[in-house]
Amino acid sequence: MDADEFDELMRVQRNMAGRLRTENELDRKVSLLSIIQGMNPDKKGRILTEQIMVEATGQGFTDAEVDGLLDDLEQDGYLKRVEMGIMMLV
Repeated sequence: MDADEFDELMRVQRNMAGRLRTENELDRKVSLLSIIQGMNPDKKGRILTEQIMVEATGQGFTDAEVDGLLDDLEQDGYLKRVEMGIMMLV
């Protein structure tokens, strides 16, 4: 194997690793969104962030992961923070 072939192989490996990482992040977002959709909001459609944390950590998420995913889901337009510690599905 010459240097060009090795460089190409390394590029392909990095590309695949990036795709797997992106796919895993998307799977985790979908899983958390599914958990939230299965919860019972109040009459106004609000859900306490703490309830989301408890349910998600019970299903294997870490607190830091939930925080990051909630931010991502909010940026993606699936959730909205209506008050401190209160979210609602959009």
